[in-house]
Amino acid sequence: NMLVSAQPTETFCSVPGRLSLLSSISKYKVTVAEVQRRLSPPECLNASLLGGVLRRAKSKDGGKVLRDKLERIGMQLPSGRRKAANVTLLTSLVEGEALHLARDFGYVLDSEFPARQVAEYLTNRSNNDLNDQHRRKDLLVATKMITKELMDL
Repeated sequence: NMLVSAQPTETFCSVPGRLSLLSSISKYKVTVAEVQRRLSPPECLNASLLGGVLRRAKSKDGGKVLRDKLERIGMQLPSGRRKAANVTLLTSLVEGEALHLARDFGYVLDSEFPARQVAEYLTNRSNNDLNDQHRRKDLLVATKMITKELMDL
């Protein structure tokens, strides 16, 4: 068992996507850095959960095999560790698939969301009342500012 210091950008493994249709299964590379992030706060995944994310088949010594592979590249995953964060459906996605999901969601919003119709509806609700139009504009500007502040966090 030789200890090798792995670079964060090195591929730890590749996993099949969870959200693909049968005809177009994507594979996603999982880097050493991603595994380090998943083992660290806030997730603090244990061997069983990390094995699930990395799509390792359940076996009698699966946790030991995973711990040994991590140890060879200088990472510790103590046996019997408890997870820190609540697990959600998004926990099962590797970063590459989560990014793919976000891009696809953005594409669907850009191409399918009826933004123009919503804007026209909201504009027509003010019934040519100049005061109401100014109030709505001020509310919109304030909303954009708060949204930007949150995005900049």
